[in-house]
Amino acid sequence: MTVTSGPPYPWQRTQWELCLKQFDDKRLPHALLLHGNGGLGINAFATRFAAAILCQGDAKRPDDRPCGTCRACHLIATGNHPDLFVIEQPGQGGTIKVDAVREMIDFVQITGHYAQIKVVVILDVDMMNHAAANSLLKTLEEPPQGVVIVLTTQWPSRLPITVRSRCQGNLFPSPPLHEAAAWLSEKIDGSIEEIERMLTDSLPANPLDAYDALYAGEEQGEVQEDCLAVVQGKADLIQVAEKWAKSPPRLIHRRLLEAVHKLIRDHYRQKRRLPENLSIRRIFTLYDRQVERYRLLKDIALNPQLTLENALMEWRSVLSPSDKTRSRTPGKRDR
Repeated sequence: MTVTSGPPYPWQRTQWELCLKQFDDKRLPHALLLHGNGGLGINAFATRFAAAILCQGDAKRPDDRPCGTCRACHLIATGNHPDLFVIEQPGQGGTIKVDAVREMIDFVQITGHYAQIKVVVILDVDMMNHAAANSLLKTLEEPPQGVVIVLTTQWPSRLPITVRSRCQGNLFPSPPLHEAAAWLSEKIDGSIEEIERMLTDSLPANPLDAYDALYAGEEQGEVQEDCLAVVQGKADLIQVAEKWAKSPPRLIHRRLLEAVHKLIRDHYRQKRRLPENLSIRRIFTLYDRQVERYRLLKDIALNPQLTLENALMEWRSVLSPSDKTRSRTPGKRDR
């Protein structure tokens, strides 16, 4: 990877300066828990901060670290720094298992090779299984000298309280609309005003997710067309679910979430009123269930095919009130 200076994204500046000041003042806790909504680049922050801690350059300003030119930065860029250990979720929907944490424990017991400091980064730490969390807890309770552990998660409430209580939390809030729009204006065509309107109309509105959504118009349109075809009885529910199951689950479920959000938004802006026999309460129920499905993808392994079938059944039931098919809540077959 390329090592560059400063925080990965402009909306992270406050957290960047705070963390580096704690490190410079020797007040950095042994374990940091970085958390916030998706689409904020928290994982990128964690790895960049680890590089800044290990950087051997003489830069003093926060924005000048990591320097990108010292030996430590070169080792990090090639993935070979002996004092950095990174654990991440193995694949889409994978679980961080105890073997990875045990390997990390062996790593922290060894004295640092360069600055007598070692850094552990665990991305999406909420994806640990129970055994891995218990193993990590032992290290958090008795951290070796000179070791900094940086954890990231979108769901801190899913971590055992014993793990959370032994970390210093650092919340990453969503940036103001104008800041997100200014960043996006450098990535895509359009004025800041136009992009602000797009952000207001998009779901989710965090910059990185919004950026992905702007480049997924064709996929989003296809998902909406498929969903409408199922609702109208023009497409087979099972066949559509089979096609969707070939794509990353979180992508498809996010597209479904965006679609129902647009239906709600258009209704309240009077762009498209709901049919008389369809209440907005039913749409919000559909929205709540889709949000829960989207969240569960981070928590447990769901059966992609059956989960998508379940989603399409609920869409058909809600949007076609005359259809005798009724939605069902996720059961054991979905897991």
